[in-house]
Amino acid sequence: MCFALIRKGSCSKGAQCPYSHDTNASPIEYARQASAEQEEAERAKQEAVERARQLEEAKRRKQEEAERRKREQAERRRLERERHKQEQERRRREAEERARQREEEQRRREEADRIRREAQQRRKREQEEREAREAEEQQRIMAAQAKEILQRVVSGSIVTFGPGLDIQNTITGFESCRIVVKGLPRDVQSGEVADLFTHQGLEQAQFHLVHVRMTPDGKQEATVVTNSDVAQALAAGLEDLEFRNERLSFELGVFNGTGGMGLRERNANVLVISCRAPSLRYVVEYPTMEMAQTKVRQLNGHILAGRKVKVDMNRCPPGRNVLSFRPNSIVINNLPDFAQDALIIEFAESSSVRRLKPFTYNVDYALLMLQRHVAEHKEGEARIEVTSRGDNEAGVLSVRVVCSSWEAAKHIYDSLADRAFPFISNGKFWLKLDDPKFYTIYIPAGQHRAQQSMWKELEEGIKDRKACSLFIQGRNQQDTRIQVSGSNTEAVGALKVRVEGIAAGIQIQGWHISLAHPNPELQELITGVGAFLRIDFRKQALKLYGTPKAIEQATVIVQRELERQHSLEYTIQLKPFSLRYFVHTGLPAMKEIFGDDCISLDIGTRMLTVKGGEEVKQHLNNHIGLSTKSRPPAQGDHTCPICYDTATSPTPLICGHVYCTACIRHLLVNASDTKKFPLACLGDGATCGEPIPIAVIRRFLPQGPFDRLLEIAFSTFLDKHPEEYKYCKTPDCSQIYCATKSSRPSTLHCPSCFSNLCSSCGENPHEGMSCTDARIRNDPSEQERLSERWLREQAGVKQCPRCSRFLEKTEGCNHMTCPCGAHICWRCLSVFPDDRATYDHMHSVHGGLYGEEPRNVEVSQLRIHSRALTITSKQKFCALRPKKQKEQETRDVLHRSLQLPGHSGLISPYTSMKLNAGKGKLQSGLD
Repeated sequence: MCFALIRKGSCSKGAQCPYSHDTNASPIEYARQASAEQEEAERAKQEAVERARQLEEAKRRKQEEAERRKREQAERRRLERERHKQEQERRRREAEERARQREEEQRRREEADRIRREAQQRRKREQEEREAREAEEQQRIMAAQAKEILQRVVSGSIVTFGPGLDIQNTITGFESCRIVVKGLPRDVQSGEVADLFTHQGLEQAQFHLVHVRMTPDGKQEATVVTNSDVAQALAAGLEDLEFRNERLSFELGVFNGTGGMGLRERNANVLVISCRAPSLRYVVEYPTMEMAQTKVRQLNGHILAGRKVKVDMNRCPPGRNVLSFRPNSIVINNLPDFAQDALIIEFAESSSVRRLKPFTYNVDYALLMLQRHVAEHKEGEARIEVTSRGDNEAGVLSVRVVCSSWEAAKHIYDSLADRAFPFISNGKFWLKLDDPKFYTIYIPAGQHRAQQSMWKELEEGIKDRKACSLFIQGRNQQDTRIQVSGSNTEAVGALKVRVEGIAAGIQIQGWHISLAHPNPELQELITGVGAFLRIDFRKQALKLYGTPKAIEQATVIVQRELERQHSLEYTIQLKPFSLRYFVHTGLPAMKEIFGDDCISLDIGTRMLTVKGGEEVKQHLNNHIGLSTKSRPPAQGDHTCPICYDTATSPTPLICGHVYCTACIRHLLVNASDTKKFPLACLGDGATCGEPIPIAVIRRFLPQGPFDRLLEIAFSTFLDKHPEEYKYCKTPDCSQIYCATKSSRPSTLHCPSCFSNLCSSCGENPHEGMSCTDARIRNDPSEQERLSERWLREQAGVKQCPRCSRFLEKTEGCNHMTCPCGAHICWRCLSVFPDDRATYDHMHSVHGGLYGEEPRNVEVSQLRIHSRALTITSKQKFCALRPKKQKEQETRDVLHRSLQLPGHSGLISPYTSMKLNAGKGKLQSGLD
């Protein structure tokens, strides 16, 4: 507020006055505003004084800083002068020292040159000696690698691979035997275990050390697999063998290392017998029902006097009227037999408690009686172990009976099952005896959904669930567990094979790298038809799962996708001198642009395959043009046999040929596609043939591709030896066995499906019968063929050239008339329209109506080989006789011929003969 306006009523400054000229304001307001403006002016004055003081202070500090910098500059100049003097002095001394050193060096130069020459000569000699030693050591290592062998379990067989992955020895699952070495020290090494067997005269290829693992007693046990014949021979020599002052024990068993369902180790010979231990029960009453229900939730499962009690609401027995029953009460079960009322009152927090009739018996007497019962019903040795006398939380008396076999344990089980025994207060025992066979397999949840109807049908088709059972459980959203168990070996084996057959699915022929990670659209199409697709990138296999109809529809979808992918492929054979460019430059460049799966090269055949459209082909043509401009092949000791150029990052082999690292890596990586084993050196124009050591192969292949290469090498070996190695006769069983050509074949037992088969023909065993006879016996068409051949071989039996009927000439001229109407010359089997033409022919060509009289069909004995029957007799019969007469005569002949002295009927009750009257031939068959 303007003071002039307040005092004088007007202001000379007018509108330029910085203060307010509000004429409506009251004098008090004017005074207040004036006071505020005066205070504001005072503050402004004080701030101006403070700013002036601060400016003065800043000016003073600036002057002091300038003086300090001036002093520092002067000090630096002084120090610089001193350093300059010291540097000059140092340089002078160094110059003097250099002069002295030059003089000294000049004096020693001739001596130094002499010493240097001698040192160079010495180093050269040492270098030559070192290179010679390194070459010798490298040669020794390569020679050792060239002899290295590898043992792996492939398709259930122990396979020994030699250099180049050549198959040196195979122990099939049929002939393998497991030897468990027990009692080994805890620090034993695998090599020491192997020495135990090599010291017995075995070669390394004759056995396979599966693993060495720790046992609960602090020692180790080793599992070794070998041929069953070798194992039996070793059993006597190894028994009670001492090793590091420890006596070892050996156990022989069956080894089953196949894929599919795994055998789960169980205590099949152990019977667990349990029953309720002596216990008390109490009834506790509460004021209200709600309080009783609350106490049930609070007290159930609590530990009281060492027992885990079970608490329930008290319920009146149905159909009975109990006067003392109170619905607002609870029952406490499983109390120890020494419990008192005071303990229950404190635990239940209620003074209204009542003890019920106890469950009591003498534990020592019960154990004694149980031991007597087991002793009366045991078969062989039986050891009883008391695992609990009822003093545990569960309040259960438990005993383990270790028997000599599962059958012995089952015998004791049956003697105790569903029986009340007075020595346990007329209670019954709880019995637990595991099935001797128990197999488990896990499949993806998607596969189970696709095959759900098949699993349900298989489960419902089990008739005897005591012999075998099937349990299917979804563990999580990713996989499903399937278990097969039972006591009947054949039933479990058959069910196991069927489970593995369903779980195996159907493999689709063909493969493409793009399906390693299929697009969601393809998966959605397959799921839409009710199937499930699994991709095994390691084996490069596609499998479909589901019902036959779903698999059929999904197969069409997959094959269509494979055809689409393969239509994008283009193959060309490279020139020899283009290999180096593509291995080192072309392949990496194209893979960087189009992906790793766009191009592949088979070094052995120089076939280059690209996948893609015109753009990929254009890039390929560009690289082919660049590869022709590469330098000519090198002529030297280190020329790579693949790219014909100087080997870069050389990799030598034992044969002396040296490869580029990239070239030999590509050769080994693509070996799974070429399937040419053993893998050999390509030097000297691919005529070297020296096997590539296993160590070299493992150096360039990761573990996954290396394992897959082993499987392909073994599969190729089996394909090349179809007569020596055969698959088990059970469908879907992957076990193989060694076929024999012995005249007395043996019976083999499959460790996977438990089926029996002949070691020669692979069919069901046929003791006392040759494989040929067994095959004929089981094949009616073969019987028919042999019967016809026998008839053709008999004198006087020929075949009509018109209708192929078998005819027999017993007497008369050579003019034969067949039931089909043909007139036949018996000597040359020519056919004529009538009798006259036939007789004219016999006179003009053969010189008469007779000649070459047929001999009678005479045989003195009857021989039956399986189902093929050869019959001979002095009786004569002709195919041209009337039908009824011929059939009757034939039956008489068969009846008399099949009777032997001392027999009341036919030789074989399974064999009968019948006559085809229309064609006059004998047939054998089964009744």
